[in-house]
Amino acid sequence: MSGKDSIATTVTGSGSDLRPLQGAVAVPTLTLVYGPAPARWGERVRPGSRPLPLDRVSAVFPGGPLADPDVSRVHAQVAPVPGGFAIVDLGSKNGTFVNDIRVGTTPRLLADRDVVRIGDSLLLFHTTLEPAPVDGEVPEFLGRGDGARNVRGVLARAAARPVTVLLLGESGAGKEVAARALASLGRPGRPFVAFNAAAVPSTLADSMLFGHLKGAFTDAREARPGVFRAADGGTLFLDEIGELPPETQVKLLRVLEERAVVPLGATHAVPVDVRIVAATNRDLLAGVREGQFRGDLYARLAGIVVPLAPLRDRLEDVPLLATHFAGGRRFATHAMAGMMRHSWPFNVRELKAAVDQSLAEWDGRGGIDLPPSLVERMARHGRVLGPEVAAPPPSERQALDADAIRQALERHAGNMARAAQSVGKDRGQFYRLVKRLGLDPDSFR
Repeated sequence: MSGKDSIATTVTGSGSDLRPLQGAVAVPTLTLVYGPAPARWGERVRPGSRPLPLDRVSAVFPGGPLADPDVSRVHAQVAPVPGGFAIVDLGSKNGTFVNDIRVGTTPRLLADRDVVRIGDSLLLFHTTLEPAPVDGEVPEFLGRGDGARNVRGVLARAAARPVTVLLLGESGAGKEVAARALASLGRPGRPFVAFNAAAVPSTLADSMLFGHLKGAFTDAREARPGVFRAADGGTLFLDEIGELPPETQVKLLRVLEERAVVPLGATHAVPVDVRIVAATNRDLLAGVREGQFRGDLYARLAGIVVPLAPLRDRLEDVPLLATHFAGGRRFATHAMAGMMRHSWPFNVRELKAAVDQSLAEWDGRGGIDLPPSLVERMARHGRVLGPEVAAPPPSERQALDADAIRQALERHAGNMARAAQSVGKDRGQFYRLVKRLGLDPDSFR
């Protein structure tokens, strides 16, 4: 293949719903996320204008053919169709599955985040950035996707600079891991002190942050340095910064500007040399607008802002993380496919807990499986996010052709929620299909 019909490949995965960075464009991609050769997880291929063979002999991925003996010599292919790309089985021995639903000889339109299983390998159909974000040497932050690459790249570039870093992300998305990685890069061997504002009563926040002298208040039986002085020369991680009470926000701003603290009960400031990394799962700008968070403090903290994607938006990293938590032990392919289809509302913490339970109940024979009680709990967790975010059940993820989508929009006068419901889709997935087709819902109103 050559020219515009060539298959473009890179060797990293990505999250979904990513925003292009520095001129990058979002493109449909198939990423090899799981299979017999872990070193190849993360290889990606971009379907083009010609059919893309998925089998044991065609070298469509950067590392060559799929190293999977359970994949047939002629297995399946992905080809362009009106509205996107469709997959079809070509008479394989072990079958082709999308979200655990067998694909026959009738082409099935692929939707964003569809999990394709052929043989003992899993492929994720999703959106990636081309070119991929610049990576960085941050081994603590695991992941082969664009989301992880972007975080590592920013952390590596920020490490040598004194600027304050603000990490944004949901609980369990890896903010403390990122903070520790930044500390080890920027100030190796120096103190790393973590302060969680959500875990400290507002009446004690000042004392714990800035320290106090003996007798400064009723229970101050001895002097305490506070976390700023404990972290002197190193890094202070201010977690859940959005939970700080307003009066403490004022004092924190002064400390950041003057690089000195005044312990409670003292009259003189004590200089401190501290690298600040702050984190929150709140929308701080919304807090500024609502008067709950000081705008001047936000501006001081947001030297470099690093968003951390939730795990549901970096599904390509689930196999790598799960295998890491399992100490390198292998999961049964169908179990990993189940984890790939979960929405992970509690992020990496939930994934680790799921791996821990699976290991505890594993009999040591074959690949690790998901215990029935865990599968039921994951289903309940998936409903926490609501139907627009949580992964819908497999029966609702059947592909739609372009005509069915247009007809649904026409019947419901461009109302996306009703059109999606009429064809058994969640609104988020239906929106992505409409966007991929280039349709304008307003034109049906």
